[in-house]
Amino acid sequence: NCIGPFPIDKANWLASMPRLYNGVKHANRAMPTQLELADGYWQSLLIFRWWLAGRLGARKDAIRQRVKTDPMSARARAAEQR
Repeated sequence: NCIGPFPIDKANWLASMPRLYNGVKHANRAMPTQLELADGYWQSLLIFRWWLAGRLGARKDAIRQRVKTDPMSARARAAEQR
């Protein structure tokens, strides 16, 4: 169950983002590791770029093609495999 054309598991992303955000914002929450923060950052940035491209009128097939060669997509894929 990926998000759009990206190798990001939707359930994992939806569960981890509030935990990362709250861990940074609130002193009484567990602080995420630097790696978890970096992974969440790259995944969220990639999702935002996909959403923005769609809003600007990019075709879904064009986005899927570009994801294959986008270095940011490789970072998100590596984060998903950890």
